[in-house]
Amino acid sequence: MGIRWILKLQQPNGSFLSGAYTQSNVAPTLKPANDKNLRLALPSSALSTAMAVATLARAAQVFQESDPSFAVSCLLAAKNGMEHLPLQVATPRIPTIPAFLDPLEGTVTESVATTHEAYWHNAPASLNPTLYWAYSTLGEVTGNQPLKEKALSLVPELTLATASWENPVPLVVSYYA
Repeated sequence: MGIRWILKLQQPNGSFLSGAYTQSNVAPTLKPANDKNLRLALPSSALSTAMAVATLARAAQVFQESDPSFAVSCLLAAKNGMEHLPLQVATPRIPTIPAFLDPLEGTVTESVATTHEAYWHNAPASLNPTLYWAYSTLGEVTGNQPLKEKALSLVPELTLATASWENPVPLVVSYYA
């Protein structure tokens, strides 16, 4: 279910929305499909696209044997996201997007972006480890040497923090480094 949700956050240009959140406090046992409250869709950013690329590339590898067609969907979405990622890194602006109705979930979303989100999603300290994660994971899964080299070029710029549930990237970076 979580991977399918990430796939639904992909935009036509290949980028990924930063998320879609309800305004209310949702019970932890409530499935997103059952939450009919208005959702706020946070625009795509380099950080959200890089996280989605890394996650979907790994999902493609995990599901390769058990669900090959789903694995292909994950890998294609990751590659499409990677194609858009350099543009997002070069132009660190969060665009506005229109409200939309999620046809699979039956919920309405509306666009929102704040100065805090624009900074956090494009700050080098948070972006470089995530870019490393995306380049190294997709490079490993596809065997793409230029992606692996791009990941290695980021190593000197990495600033690591303590890994946590909220921030697993340092753990991932230490795995690949």
